[in-house]
Amino acid sequence: MATVASNAILLNMTYTATQVGQIFSVTREAVRRWAVEFETHLSPTANPGDSRQRAFTDSDLEVLALVASEKKLGKRFEEIQAMLSNGQRGSAPAGVTALTINEQPRANALQARIRSLEVELTHAVDMTKEQVGTINELRRQLAEARAENKTLIGENAVLKSKGSE
Repeated sequence: MATVASNAILLNMTYTATQVGQIFSVTREAVRRWAVEFETHLSPTANPGDSRQRAFTDSDLEVLALVASEKKLGKRFEEIQAMLSNGQRGSAPAGVTALTINEQPRANALQARIRSLEVELTHAVDMTKEQVGTINELRRQLAEARAENKTLIGENAVLKSKGSE
Protein backbone atom coordinates (compact mmCIF):
# COMPACT_ATOMS: atom_id res chain seq x y z
CA MET A 1 0.00 0.00 0.00
CA ALA A 2 2.95 2.35 0.52
CA THR A 3 3.59 2.42 -3.23
CA VAL A 4 0.00 3.39 -3.90
CA ALA A 5 0.09 6.14 -1.31
CA SER A 6 3.33 7.64 -2.59
CA ASN A 7 2.16 7.55 -6.23
CA ALA A 8 -1.23 8.99 -5.34
CA ILE A 9 0.43 11.84 -3.47
CA LEU A 10 2.83 12.49 -6.32
CA LEU A 11 -0.02 12.40 -8.81
CA ASN A 12 -2.46 14.09 -6.44
CA MET A 13 -5.06 11.45 -7.29
CA THR A 14 -8.29 10.39 -5.76
CA TYR A 15 -10.50 7.68 -7.14
CA THR A 16 -14.04 7.85 -8.50
CA ALA A 17 -16.70 5.29 -7.62
CA THR A 18 -16.22 3.77 -11.07
CA GLN A 19 -12.48 3.40 -10.54
CA VAL A 20 -12.98 1.89 -7.10
CA GLY A 21 -15.47 -0.54 -8.63
CA GLN A 22 -12.85 -1.53 -11.21
CA ILE A 23 -10.20 -1.97 -8.52
CA PHE A 24 -12.38 -4.34 -6.46
CA SER A 25 -14.33 -5.89 -9.36
CA VAL A 26 -17.70 -4.64 -8.14
CA THR A 27 -20.30 -2.28 -9.58
CA ARG A 28 -20.27 1.44 -9.02
CA GLU A 29 -23.57 1.00 -7.20
CA ALA A 30 -21.93 -1.45 -4.77
CA VAL A 31 -19.21 1.12 -4.09
CA ARG A 32 -21.85 3.78 -3.40
CA ARG A 33 -23.71 1.42 -1.08
CA TRP A 34 -20.47 0.65 0.79
CA ALA A 35 -19.64 4.36 1.02
CA VAL A 36 -22.96 5.02 2.73
CA GLU A 37 -22.83 1.93 4.95
CA PHE A 38 -19.24 2.51 6.11
CA GLU A 39 -19.32 6.32 6.04
CA THR A 40 -17.87 6.67 9.56
CA HIS A 41 -14.68 4.94 8.42
CA LEU A 42 -14.25 6.91 5.17
CA SER A 43 -13.06 10.41 4.31
CA PRO A 44 -15.64 13.20 3.91
CA THR A 45 -15.05 13.20 0.14
CA ALA A 46 -16.34 9.63 -0.10
CA ASN A 47 -19.82 10.93 0.81
CA PRO A 48 -19.78 14.60 -0.21
CA GLY A 49 -23.56 15.11 -0.45
CA ASP A 50 -25.23 17.79 -2.56
CA SER A 51 -25.00 15.68 -5.74
CA ARG A 52 -21.21 16.06 -5.84
CA GLN A 53 -19.01 13.29 -7.20
CA ARG A 54 -17.49 10.92 -4.68
CA ALA A 55 -13.70 11.02 -4.39
CA PHE A 56 -12.02 8.15 -2.55
CA THR A 57 -8.59 8.49 -0.95
CA ASP A 58 -5.94 5.83 -0.38
CA SER A 59 -7.18 5.47 3.21
CA ASP A 60 -10.67 4.89 1.83
CA LEU A 61 -9.25 2.17 -0.42
CA GLU A 62 -7.87 0.38 2.63
CA VAL A 63 -11.35 0.41 4.22
CA LEU A 64 -13.02 -0.70 1.01
CA ALA A 65 -10.41 -3.41 0.44
CA LEU A 66 -11.44 -4.96 3.75
CA VAL A 67 -15.12 -4.58 2.85
CA ALA A 68 -14.57 -6.21 -0.56
CA SER A 69 -12.59 -9.15 0.79
CA GLU A 70 -14.98 -9.79 3.66
CA LYS A 71 -18.08 -9.52 1.44
CA LYS A 72 -16.53 -12.15 -0.85
CA LEU A 73 -16.26 -14.36 2.22
CA GLY A 74 -19.96 -13.84 2.88
CA LYS A 75 -19.64 -11.53 5.90
CA ARG A 76 -22.51 -9.22 6.77
CA PHE A 77 -22.15 -5.46 7.05
CA GLU A 78 -22.46 -5.63 10.86
CA GLU A 79 -19.48 -7.99 11.08
CA ILE A 80 -17.42 -5.79 8.78
CA GLN A 81 -18.38 -2.69 10.79
CA ALA A 82 -17.03 -4.39 13.91
CA MET A 83 -13.77 -5.27 12.16
CA LEU A 84 -13.33 -1.69 10.95
CA SER A 85 -14.15 -0.32 14.39
CA ASN A 86 -11.35 -2.53 15.75
CA GLY A 87 -8.93 -0.86 13.34
CA GLN A 88 -8.71 -3.59 10.72
CA ARG A 89 -8.03 -2.48 7.17
CA GLY A 90 -7.35 -4.23 3.89
CA SER A 91 -4.78 -3.67 1.17
CA ALA A 92 -5.67 -2.40 -2.26
CA PRO A 93 -4.69 -4.64 -5.18
CA ALA A 94 -1.34 -3.97 -6.87
CA GLY A 95 -3.09 -2.69 -10.01
CA VAL A 96 -4.07 0.53 -8.25
CA THR A 97 -0.66 2.07 -8.91
CA ALA A 98 -0.98 1.26 -12.62
CA LEU A 99 -4.46 2.76 -12.67
CA THR A 100 -3.26 6.09 -11.30
CA ILE A 101 -0.18 6.18 -13.53
CA ASN A 102 -2.21 5.28 -16.63
CA GLU A 103 -4.57 8.17 -15.93
CA GLN A 104 -1.77 10.72 -15.55
CA PRO A 105 -1.57 11.54 -19.30
CA ARG A 106 -5.31 12.24 -19.30
CA ALA A 107 -4.94 14.41 -16.19
CA ASN A 108 -2.06 16.29 -17.82
CA ALA A 109 -4.10 16.82 -20.99
CA LEU A 110 -7.03 18.12 -18.95
CA GLN A 111 -4.76 20.49 -17.04
CA ALA A 112 -3.34 21.80 -20.32
CA ARG A 113 -6.88 22.29 -21.67
CA ILE A 114 -7.88 24.13 -18.49
CA ARG A 115 -4.87 26.45 -18.81
CA SER A 116 -5.73 27.07 -22.47
CA LEU A 117 -9.35 27.88 -21.60
CA GLU A 118 -8.24 30.20 -18.80
CA VAL A 119 -6.05 32.11 -21.28
CA GLU A 120 -8.95 32.30 -23.75
CA LEU A 121 -11.29 33.51 -21.03
CA THR A 122 -8.83 36.19 -19.89
CA HIS A 123 -8.45 37.34 -23.50
CA ALA A 124 -12.23 37.42 -23.97
CA VAL A 125 -12.68 39.41 -20.76
CA ASP A 126 -9.99 41.87 -21.86
CA MET A 127 -11.64 42.21 -25.28
CA THR A 128 -15.01 42.72 -23.62
CA LYS A 129 -13.59 45.45 -21.39
CA GLU A 130 -12.07 47.10 -24.46
CA GLN A 131 -15.40 46.85 -26.31
CA VAL A 132 -17.27 48.29 -23.32
CA GLY A 133 -14.82 51.21 -23.39
CA THR A 134 -15.48 51.69 -27.11
CA ILE A 135 -19.24 51.50 -26.54
CA ASN A 136 -19.03 54.09 -23.76
CA GLU A 137 -16.96 56.39 -25.98
CA LEU A 138 -19.49 55.99 -28.82
CA ARG A 139 -22.34 56.78 -26.42
CA ARG A 140 -20.52 59.93 -25.29
CA GLN A 141 -19.96 60.98 -28.92
CA LEU A 142 -23.62 60.25 -29.74
CA ALA A 143 -24.80 62.38 -26.81
CA GLU A 144 -22.52 65.22 -27.98
CA ALA A 145 -23.81 64.91 -31.56
CA ARG A 146 -27.44 64.93 -30.36
CA ALA A 147 -26.79 67.99 -28.20
CA GLU A 148 -25.07 69.74 -31.10
CA ASN A 149 -27.93 68.74 -33.43
CA LYS A 150 -30.47 70.11 -30.97
CA THR A 151 -28.53 73.36 -30.80
CA LEU A 152 -28.38 73.60 -34.60
CA ILE A 153 -32.12 72.90 -34.91
CA GLY A 154 -32.75 75.71 -32.45
CA GLU A 155 -30.42 78.09 -34.31
CA ASN A 156 -32.02 77.07 -37.61
CA ALA A 157 -35.49 77.84 -36.22
CA VAL A 158 -34.30 81.26 -35.04
CA LEU A 159 -32.78 81.99 -38.45
CA LYS A 160 -35.97 80.92 -40.24
CA SER A 161 -38.11 83.11 -38.05
CA LYS A 162 -35.80 86.11 -38.69
CA GLY A 163 -35.84 85.38 -42.40
CA SER A 164 -39.62 85.31 -42.57
CA GLU A 165 -40.00 88.67 -40.88
